[in-house]
Amino acid sequence: MSEYGIIIISRDRTEMLQKTLPAWEQQEIPILIMTEKAQVPAYRIEARRILGRRTDVGVIGHPEDNKGVGYARESAVNFADAFGVKAFIMADDDTIVTKGSVRSLLDFVAKERGIVCAGWMPNYGLWLPDGNRLAKQPGLVIPRGASPDRVFALNTALVRAAGNFNPQLTTLDTQEVNRRGIRSGYMWYVHTSVHLRMLNKPHDPGGIQALARTAEERARQNQVDHEITYKEWGERYISHPSKRMATKWRLLASDFIGEHAAEALRDCRVYPEDSEELP
Repeated sequence: MSEYGIIIISRDRTEMLQKTLPAWEQQEIPILIMTEKAQVPAYRIEARRILGRRTDVGVIGHPEDNKGVGYARESAVNFADAFGVKAFIMADDDTIVTKGSVRSLLDFVAKERGIVCAGWMPNYGLWLPDGNRLAKQPGLVIPRGASPDRVFALNTALVRAAGNFNPQLTTLDTQEVNRRGIRSGYMWYVHTSVHLRMLNKPHDPGGIQALARTAEERARQNQVDHEITYKEWGERYISHPSKRMATKWRLLASDFIGEHAAEALRDCRVYPEDSEELP
């Protein structure tokens, strides 16, 4: 297995491969699709139809069936670890890279600059001061609290050491590995060198959230995840389950990394990717 890889988590929508797989192949990094075991043949057939018989895109099933997105992401990290993949891209099946090479993200986490580094989505310009201008400048990283969870690079060993994704969580999975990363001393970052585009709308049918087939079921799962998270972290860091789910990211960063990290989150501070002052 390569030092780097791309793992796409998917289920119930092989049709997305026609829109996304050719774009991912252009990144020239080995690709693995992980899905439910019963869906593996269909995904293999579709990948071969799109890319031809000589495609080296792998397709495998999760060890257990229908366990949800937290389990699927945990499974991906365990696979990468077992095959010696130092860093890999975890990609939603409806998202593509529109600018740059994901090697920028992979190199960043491989050097242990952060535990996770995400690509840039257009809506980030709405929450980041002067974001639309910064998006045009490659090589910048911005520490994040709430997780941008469409496409991101993970340092496999660091994520495993932090506790990996929580397989119990089905909607708040990336938030949890973000919290665990901060607890282990590493921040999440967004990188301006790689731009992404989401081809679906949030909560469209299929994909890694497909177990929640209705808005009501997703809301129920979100409440269960909130209760699980609150039980683990307590009121110091997590809002009470009777309220809207929220993590006190700045307090978390201050307690486990330092006040400079909390200030960086508060100020949406921007750093060159090679800065020695990253929180």
